[in-house]
Amino acid sequence: MSGTSSNRTDVWVLSGASGFQKITRKVETGHLETSAAQFDFALVEWNADGTLDLVVIRKNGTGSNSTEVHILSGASNFQKFILQTGTVLPETDETFSFGTGKCGTGCKPDLFAIKKSKISTNRTEVHVLSGASGSQDYVLQKGTALEETGAMHDFLVADWNADRCPGLIAVRKSDSTSKSTDGHQPIRNLSCTKKRH
Repeated sequence: MSGTSSNRTDVWVLSGASGFQKITRKVETGHLETSAAQFDFALVEWNADGTLDLVVIRKNGTGSNSTEVHILSGASNFQKFILQTGTVLPETDETFSFGTGKCGTGCKPDLFAIKKSKISTNRTEVHVLSGASGSQDYVLQKGTALEETGAMHDFLVADWNADRCPGLIAVRKSDSTSKSTDGHQPIRNLSCTKKRH
């Protein structure tokens, strides 16, 4: 994020065992400062070395005119890139959230692009880019059970019920009638083997 003393994107790890009171790791990455409007992040074990890698998703302002994926190796303390590529997905904006999970075939994690609003179907959509193809092909493009969402929503990808199929979890951060953060039931059974173009 911007405003760091290093002029680099920093990663801070807070220990769950300490009730998130102890910082166990602070790393100045090999990536320049980033902004929330232009970048999104995820952690994933990309190269099967037992270490989580930092996925930097550049949504717009790219040289490739597409959404780009830049992965910093966890084994290098986030100093070396192990992948830098444009994707099949055109440049994106604040109407997209991103996550990673295993949806398609192959050993690489897939990139989930969640289109929250400005959609002709008036439904939140999920677009899964194949990790096996280096995000050059879609594994899945599908409308979800959710109406359009917006800035008050964020999304997580997780195997919610341990069925080895990723679920999409929507978190409404504000504007809820209960005046607290709401968690929607996960959208399950994404049928990750079916494509739509």
